[in-house]
Amino acid sequence: MKKFKEFLVRIFKSDTFLKILSLLIAVVFWLYIVTIADNELGKTYQDVPVTFAYEGTVPYNSGLMPLVTSRSYDVAVRASGQRVDLMNFSKEEIQVSFDFSRINKAGTYKVPLIVSTNDPAITVEIVGDDEITMTFTERATVNLSVTFRKDGNYASGYEEINKLISPKTISVEGPKDIVEKISFAEVQIPVSNKSESFSELSDILLLTADRVYVDRTYLTISSTTANVEVELAYRNSLKVQATPVNKYGGNEESYTTITYSSPYVLFQGEPSLFTTGILFIGDIALEDIKTQTATKSYKIIPPEGLTCVDDIMEIEVTVDMGVSIIKNTKIPSSAVRNCFVRNVPEGKKATVTPENVYVSLRALPYVHENPNVNNWSYYVDLNDTMNSDGKYPLHIVIPSDVPAGLLSQAYVYVLIEDAE
Repeated sequence: MKKFKEFLVRIFKSDTFLKILSLLIAVVFWLYIVTIADNELGKTYQDVPVTFAYEGTVPYNSGLMPLVTSRSYDVAVRASGQRVDLMNFSKEEIQVSFDFSRINKAGTYKVPLIVSTNDPAITVEIVGDDEITMTFTERATVNLSVTFRKDGNYASGYEEINKLISPKTISVEGPKDIVEKISFAEVQIPVSNKSESFSELSDILLLTADRVYVDRTYLTISSTTANVEVELAYRNSLKVQATPVNKYGGNEESYTTITYSSPYVLFQGEPSLFTTGILFIGDIALEDIKTQTATKSYKIIPPEGLTCVDDIMEIEVTVDMGVSIIKNTKIPSSAVRNCFVRNVPEGKKATVTPENVYVSLRALPYVHENPNVNNWSYYVDLNDTMNSDGKYPLHIVIPSDVPAGLLSQAYVYVLIEDAE
């Protein structure tokens, strides 16, 4: 027994034992404080966000909207409960929202705040003012097509051949008195001297009918920017030209008028391919026109490298011969006798057989009154093909200042002999 007492004395006097005993006493005292002493406590949480659940509420369903520039609000909330419960509680478990239930017409209201938590052991309350003043007005929505407005002009000759705007339409929601003023949703992009296709993202502008910018403070817009893709190409018009010709000879420009169903045709291609500015569609055979007016169709054949833009496949060319008349004209043998012969074979001589020749001549009336055929020149080319009668074509050269044209071919005999 004496030894046991001595053992206990040594233990109680041991530093290790005293340390362990102190720790046990501290733990017991802490448990007492947590579970028994000062049991009911409170804690304040700052910057608790307020949920702005507006869609589907009474004012929303009544066609109203709040005039707020931001839907972000926060408040201070005090949570009360047992110490042990508060130790396991966090700010994220607090829900704060607006009570819109009594707002059904336009006006200014003090909107109550509702605070709650899913933890039944905790009581929460808002610290400070539990109402927020808001003004409500009538709400309206409009759908608008997004248009592209050029700021400046493309390089000379360049045009839009394809354009894509995304999004094509937007919806705008906001105060009725503002929304009803909106007429245009527009994207403006500087394009001065652009000659290359481009894609650009730009802000969507809202404008009134008078092109005044709309205040967007309280507006909700489905998209505030739009992407514009534009394909550019060089385009230019070529002047249509059909060349009047007369294979028998003559100059009929002074009384001939040529009109085209499309005087110009629009083409697309590289600028360097438009140097001439002319679309030649063919010759007009005047010798075949025996009436006062005649119309002929010509197919459009684009110059190499160019693409026709106009929806035109053919061009009608109308020839009006004015006040000219057609008569048979006699060329006397005396005029034919002096005819020059070309391409005579070496060692030969050629003589045109003098005879009267008759041709169909179109000319102004005063020319027919005095054709003065002796002042015209004539020649025969032995390289030409003879007709079935063995005659050579007689080439008649009418002076350029004489408004006349031949509508028939004259033929003459040519005597070819050995040269002396």
